[in-house]
Amino acid sequence: MTGLALQARRLDAPALSLALIDSRNHTLARYQSLAGALAGRDPAQALPDGFRARFSPPRWRLGHLGWFQQLALACLGQGDRPEAGPWDPQRNPLAQRWTQALPEAQSVMDDLLETLEFTLERLARWELRPPPAAELQAFRLALLHEDLAREDWHEMAQALGLALEPGLSGEAPAALAAQSPLRLGAAEWTLGLEEGGFAWDIEQPARRLPLPAYEIDAQAVSWAAYAEFVADGGYDEPAHWHPEGWQWLQQREPDARRAPRHVLQIGSSGAVLLQRCGQALRVSGALPAQHLSWWEADAWCRWAGRRLPTELEWEQAACVADRRGLRWGEVWEWTGAAARGYPGFEPAPWRAGLADPMPAAGTGRVARGGSHWTPERVRHPRYRRLLPAGHTEAFTGFRSVALD
Repeated sequence: MTGLALQARRLDAPALSLALIDSRNHTLARYQSLAGALAGRDPAQALPDGFRARFSPPRWRLGHLGWFQQLALACLGQGDRPEAGPWDPQRNPLAQRWTQALPEAQSVMDDLLETLEFTLERLARWELRPPPAAELQAFRLALLHEDLAREDWHEMAQALGLALEPGLSGEAPAALAAQSPLRLGAAEWTLGLEEGGFAWDIEQPARRLPLPAYEIDAQAVSWAAYAEFVADGGYDEPAHWHPEGWQWLQQREPDARRAPRHVLQIGSSGAVLLQRCGQALRVSGALPAQHLSWWEADAWCRWAGRRLPTELEWEQAACVADRRGLRWGEVWEWTGAAARGYPGFEPAPWRAGLADPMPAAGTGRVARGGSHWTPERVRHPRYRRLLPAGHTEAFTGFRSVALD
């Protein structure tokens, strides 16, 4: 469990001010790098399939960050609601954002500065006296929402094959020795975040649930393990695939059907030549497989005689088994759960203002954990990321659980 992520959800006013400034600096650095990579290229043309339904134009996303910051404060009683305009996702759905006229980049950045200054002024009222805990939730929301946007831009660069500036594209993590699966005994576990600190609406309401004993991988499935599935003809055998997954596979480009997207070559040792943000990158077979869809993760598990973990299993293991060698946070990890709220879920008043809508019913799955490109403040064991099942630009992998 990452301490910084836990602290971020409980930051006081002075610490929030510093964190918001830090987040904005990272935001601008990544935006400028991505905008530079797109210079002279019309990203609205020749986009990959489904791209417009997943990503927003960088300048739109930049302007939306300031707009959402105002909305977050307004929804929790810390300011006026922003005017509906080009940054309101309800009035400007994803596909429309690529063709609408937007303010110039400098104007957008000027507005961002003004919004940040207003936010910091509101926080300054509490530097000498602590506010009620609920008063800071809007600022924690604004911070974590902006942190999340940065990885989205990395994923856009991956989808378009764009090289970001050195230091911003992310380096491959060091390979660590694999450990044997872990056996966890039967227990009860509270799924979701209990009261105290900030919680996303889709992490609530928390529920205490019984959890039977289970065996779970100590780390995400490696490229070497995934390569065995590929070499065994896993992409040619429909028996390994969910029917919808097999249909998804057949709709891909013919040359891409027999290996994960973005994989250029798989060696006999499991080492992979990977396309990473427009550049060829050779990675060790000991590293976690990534850029896998939910369908591919599910197919590997069927082939291996295992299954994806439930959210209850994944969350408990991430929270209690680290001292036994369990690792997470190297890649986002698919679970077996459908992308929907917990029983009793009530959307927060700010949810309609998020840039990305929840996946349509029956089309999405839940990923947990975070990747090396996820800001550490966000990498929390309770955080639920909802993604389309066929999404491959995210840094998604998986771990498996033994069948009962």
